[in-house]
Amino acid sequence: MVLAPVELVWARLEWSGSRARVIAAVRRELAAIAGVTGAAYAGEVLTDRLERRLAQQGGPSAVADPVGWLLGRGLPRRADCSDVRCDEGLRMDIGTGCAICGDLVAYRRGLRHRLAAQADADLPGASMQVRRALTEQRLRAAVVAEAERAEARHEQAAAERFARQGALAQARTESQAGERARLASSREGCGTPKSTGLCPASGNWRVTGQQLREAALTVAATHANMDDRTDVNALIADAEAGIRAEAEGACAQARAEGATGSTLALLARLSAETAVSKFRRLALATLARSDRADAEAALAYEAKMRSWRRYVTRSGARRAANAAAEQARERIAQHLLDTRLAALRQGRSVPADGGRTVRAGSGMRWP
Repeated sequence: MVLAPVELVWARLEWSGSRARVIAAVRRELAAIAGVTGAAYAGEVLTDRLERRLAQQGGPSAVADPVGWLLGRGLPRRADCSDVRCDEGLRMDIGTGCAICGDLVAYRRGLRHRLAAQADADLPGASMQVRRALTEQRLRAAVVAEAERAEARHEQAAAERFARQGALAQARTESQAGERARLASSREGCGTPKSTGLCPASGNWRVTGQQLREAALTVAATHANMDDRTDVNALIADAEAGIRAEAEGACAQARAEGATGSTLALLARLSAETAVSKFRRLALATLARSDRADAEAALAYEAKMRSWRRYVTRSGARRAANAAAEQARERIAQHLLDTRLAALRQGRSVPADGGRTVRAGSGMRWP
């Protein structure tokens, strides 16, 4: 049970409304963690977090407000850096220290040393207390300035996202206009006027079948033993049946609420496309933790660190090396997924890097 470490704190929640708020917060955190580690490990990561936070608090008896503590201190992720995988300086996906946080600590320690040396030079005859006060004042000013620069970068990134969304909206409008023009032409098709050979409902059902197959192939490309066609075929069938059942369940509920045939076809297509997107995201996250990705990331890190003297500081080299390692992971994960999907579509085996990539003991077949 995820809340086992804080069982005594949970027992003090007397009102059902308070428990419902905490349960909702637990589900949100589990979903956020699953996006980083995969669903199989999310519960373990959150359990470790609660156990660690309660120990930092001093035990259950030190919690004065159970609801406030769980929602404000126990459950939320806390990180000083921008990496969504970091929680209190620990990487949730691999359980080791966060390299970015380590670099931040080294940078701030170096900044304090430089400011202290500058204060000694500016006030050579002053007492240690005076020089220390000047150092702290300058350190606070430097931290505030860095925060302002970070905020400016975030605002710039938000403006760029807004511009991209505007461009996408324009492209979508133009695409819809082209589709209306296409449907305006009348050809012989499935019986619906101006359908250009295929009515919208029939087109959606056809795409639904293709997307269900693609989602199942993505699951197999992630978790199947690529050298064993029996295992591959079994996993494809298992995954497709599960995804299809989920889509059919959504359609059955919509049908009971009076949805038309066209609406059901569109709902089924959206459900299948969502499954493709979800399993592709999970596949890339899983393959990025494979042995092949680990090896490529290590090579990229070492190659960048060998040239660290091109950077101002060794911490700068580490930041560049970590960035290169993550890029290598993403590149290899994309290559592995594309290679395996291509092989599955053509019914052939995968060379050299085939086989399972899920970590031992995960107990997963497909998400």
